[in-house]
Amino acid sequence: MRHASEHSIEKPGAKSGSEFDTTSADFAPPVTATQALEVRQVAGTHAGGSFALSQGSFRVGPGEASAALESGKTASPRFGLTVAPDGTTQLIPPAGGITVDGRPVTSPVALEPGQIIDATSARFQIGIARDRDALQAEATDELTSPSLSPMPAASKKRGVDNDVMDWLHSVQAEMARSMRTGFTPDEIKRRSVIGPSSFRIAPVGSTLFGRAPVALGDLGLNLPGDLSLVNKQTRTAVGASSIVPSVPLDVDLLTQSIAIVGQTSSAQTIASWLTLCVSVLASPDDVGVTILARNNRGDWSWCDALPHAEQRPGRALNIIINDRQTDLGRLPTNGVISIVDNHGDIPDDTEIVLDLSGADPTLQDTTTGRCIDGVTPIGVSSVFAYDVTFAMAEHFLPPTGVQR
Repeated sequence: MRHASEHSIEKPGAKSGSEFDTTSADFAPPVTATQALEVRQVAGTHAGGSFALSQGSFRVGPGEASAALESGKTASPRFGLTVAPDGTTQLIPPAGGITVDGRPVTSPVALEPGQIIDATSARFQIGIARDRDALQAEATDELTSPSLSPMPAASKKRGVDNDVMDWLHSVQAEMARSMRTGFTPDEIKRRSVIGPSSFRIAPVGSTLFGRAPVALGDLGLNLPGDLSLVNKQTRTAVGASSIVPSVPLDVDLLTQSIAIVGQTSSAQTIASWLTLCVSVLASPDDVGVTILARNNRGDWSWCDALPHAEQRPGRALNIIINDRQTDLGRLPTNGVISIVDNHGDIPDDTEIVLDLSGADPTLQDTTTGRCIDGVTPIGVSSVFAYDVTFAMAEHFLPPTGVQR
């Protein structure tokens, strides 16, 4: 399937792997709500875009990017958004429904900041609009332990207990909020513009150093309640919904290596994102980048602007992008991002495997055998990568990497 054009690269629709575009109709003056909202594409192979939710109606769906954005038309919209004068935002699902924070939605529903719309090949988050130059960071440096409310007393009535289901949904929301650190492509790009005061937040030894989310996916949820007290119908409903939806699935490049199996163009966007995320969050003194490309080194020319690209001894982490280079000796056991055509090309000692070759991407830890199905990988286009690296480079004096 053809990717959307780079003409509309700042629109979230133009960054997904399924030709998502955004169009708006019924324009009106901006909302007067206390907190204006925006939509961010936080996953998909062309993530990183955002747009403000001013008052009116919006459609997000497949189509030809530049033509659709300029003409205000989108063919077969995947979902719609409406914003009322008071800022209330409502999702209009497609005929077949869509998923919001792990729950199927088949009729219009109100959206709150932080919620994530899962459109399969891309995921979008509703967030509070922020000043791109503000130093206040939205992302959090550490995971928090949420305070979960106890399960309500079970109803003696037959059928699904709505009070228990409402409690489950509240637990899901609290867990998801605590696990979504906020280091999305849009946030990483913002930090690169602000400068070292914001993007150098992961010194060696911190829990963030060398880590980056490679995909969003759903994790199993162990509920803090005795489900033996509820009836069979409720127990079945709870069991089918016991997930923490759309949370970041990290790879720790300080201790692990990852292989991305499947279409090269998609794999390159994911490898680009991992490299950018780790680099933006760390000092050039601590992280370096090496490119091993089988064919076109030009695919990685954006790396040349990274202040991290200069090779110096003593760095805590050297990221190696292995783009289908098979005639290699033994690679390090950590820091390697390998793009391979098939499973037989995965280098030895690779711990994490992101498989794009099937109908639904999967993320597997080869050391534990744990496999998460139906994940949505995070990737960014080369244009997005150039924007981030050039923004970072402006904060340093070449060629030494000394901060201005």
